[in-house]
Amino acid sequence: MCSFRIVLGTVRSDKPETHMVPRQPMRYLPQAPRNTTPSRGIVPLLIALACASCGEKPVRVEEGGAPTQMPQGHPEISAEPLFAGAVVFEMDLKEVDSGYLFLNIRPEVHAPPLLSKRYEIATDTTRTENGYQQIVFDLSARDSMMGPVEIPEKVVLEAWYDPDGMVETKEGVSRKPMTVHRGDLSLEVRLDGKRKAGPGPAKRPSGV
Repeated sequence: MCSFRIVLGTVRSDKPETHMVPRQPMRYLPQAPRNTTPSRGIVPLLIALACASCGEKPVRVEEGGAPTQMPQGHPEISAEPLFAGAVVFEMDLKEVDSGYLFLNIRPEVHAPPLLSKRYEIATDTTRTENGYQQIVFDLSARDSMMGPVEIPEKVVLEAWYDPDGMVETKEGVSRKPMTVHRGDLSLEVRLDGKRKAGPGPAKRPSGV
């Protein structure tokens, strides 16, 4: 009979032994929740940096309140009227019920408006004693589109009716300029549907 012998032993290798490092569990860093508001300490710092960039001194604002003082050099814009009166619609515009009225204050020389205001015919008109439609207007320093401006003593008031309010279209436009003085508060402008080329003298209300 043939017999077999199995010898159990240790297998050797010429390669250097390596040690397996146990795998560490992955850790996640905590993330800040979204849609969070900045801390209270950051907001004053941002305000201070913004004020420093424009050269103005920061103003302390109490929580839920208004600034205790205005920055130095900040101009106060008055709402007191510099010009006031009424625009009366007559003749071709007597029964107008839509469109827009623009009022501009310009220097006597051709230049951009110093003051400008827009009224809507459908909502801003009233009736005179004789039944004519009118718009009672006033213009103050707050109607300037260029910030605080110096208004000369003598200027041109331009009343401009526009059916659609679009600068590009000229059909149906009625324009009337007139020379006025700063402080005139009882002006009367009559728009009749015709275009006027040059300014005329100012008129006082006559109780149309």
